[in-house]
Amino acid sequence: MRKVTRLCEVCDTPFFVQKRGGVESRYCSKRCGGIARRAPLAPITCANCEAVFIPRTAINKYCSWSCKLAASTTRPIITVTCQGCATVFTVRSSRPRRYCTQSCQLDALHRLNRDRYAGMDRPVTAIERAMAEALTANGIPFDAEVRIDTPWGSMFLCDFVVRGAMIVIECDGDYWHSLPNTQRRDRRKNAYLRHVGYTVLRFWERDIKADLPGCIAQVVAKLDHG
Repeated sequence: MRKVTRLCEVCDTPFFVQKRGGVESRYCSKRCGGIARRAPLAPITCANCEAVFIPRTAINKYCSWSCKLAASTTRPIITVTCQGCATVFTVRSSRPRRYCTQSCQLDALHRLNRDRYAGMDRPVTAIERAMAEALTANGIPFDAEVRIDTPWGSMFLCDFVVRGAMIVIECDGDYWHSLPNTQRRDRRKNAYLRHVGYTVLRFWERDIKADLPGCIAQVVAKLDHG
């Protein structure tokens, strides 16, 4: 590992970074990194309603989540075989799903993670299953138990990641996530995910059980308004 000189991509200030494997810093400070992440993109036209808007990311094509959902109804209907239970189902999508339901996906991913990651074997919790079903019912596409690697060789496992929106959804059990060690780990996880551009939404078990529609409303609000 050796020091090399880089020019900050925001202010052109030279700075030293440690040469190592993984991602190298592109900015001289957290302030410059924040400015780069908040820099507005050029206005584009919504692919559904043709309204002009400023996208949050370079891959945005729609001005709101409602427009994206409306545009998805124009995609062709195709037949797919579920890789979890072998059920044949139809779906309207240009990128076909591999599972017939999100519950089937959760079960398959749990079996995969049980074999792949030692010490991470755990059942899908009731609140995770309830959240998956609610997201599906509201037309919000997501991936479950997503592994996000860090440059220093560790990784974080996220309950859900909304596709194309950089939103992480965590379902926290009231007992386990109230323990001091778990709270410290959750703070480290939140800090890293936000640093790399994710929005983190955490929902307590009591809130999911008492007001699941309210939790989904927070997700939809983030999708519509950022």
